[in-house]
Amino acid sequence: MRPIAASLLWLLVSVSSVARDRTEPVLTSALLPHYPHIAATAHITGDVRAAFRVASNGDVSSVETASGHPILQRETERNIRTWKFSPAESDMTEMKLETTFTYKLTDGCAQNSIEDQTITVTVRSFRHVEIQAVPRCVQTSQGQQKP
Repeated sequence: MRPIAASLLWLLVSVSSVARDRTEPVLTSALLPHYPHIAATAHITGDVRAAFRVASNGDVSSVETASGHPILQRETERNIRTWKFSPAESDMTEMKLETTFTYKLTDGCAQNSIEDQTITVTVRSFRHVEIQAVPRCVQTSQGQQKP
C-alpha cells in the first residue's frame, strides 16, 4: 500500500508542477533594451525592480517600478511596455509579474565610436534582464581618460 501511496503522491506533485509551469506566461516579443546615453555618461548603474500586469491577450497593461535611479526606471518601464506575452490559456483576466533590470558598465573607457555604442543584453528570463555598456570617459588636459 505504501508504494502505491508514494506513487500517487509523486504523480500529484508532478501534475501540480506541470500545471504551475503552464501558468507562467511566455514572452513572445520585446524591443531590445538599451542603456540610456545620459546614464552611461553619468556612470549611473544599478538594479531596477518592476512589477507589471499582463492582460489576458498578452499585452502589458501597467508597469510600476519599485527601486533604482529615475533615469533607469523610465527606461525599464518604457521597455517593459513593449513586451508581448502569449495569450492566457485559462479564463484569467490579468496576471501580476515582477522583473529586475540590472544596468552595468564595463571597466575601462570606450576607445572608439563603435565601443561607445556597444551594449550587451543578457536575458535569463523575462524575470531578469541585464544591460551592460561601455562607459564614455572624459579626456583630461593631460591627455588621460577619466571615467
